[in-house]
Amino acid sequence: MGIGSKIVKYFIKYFKENGIEEIYGEISDRDDYEKVVNFWKKLGFTISPYPEKIGTSLAKIHLNIIN
Repeated sequence: MGIGSKIVKYFIKYFKENGIEEIYGEISDRDDYEKVVNFWKKLGFTISPYPEKIGTSLAKIHLNIIN
């Protein structure tokens, strides 16, 4: 597991312990799309591509962290 995965897992744990129920983010056109999608999917996030690019955003990422 790389440093990026460790950091995200730390924050998921922190958010869960502090009552945060969901995490959202976006994938930018500046990212290596396939690499970034695989990274977030590996961590349990769902990826929802936008039908059309919104500004620089290509997709939304989401994770429900409620047990």
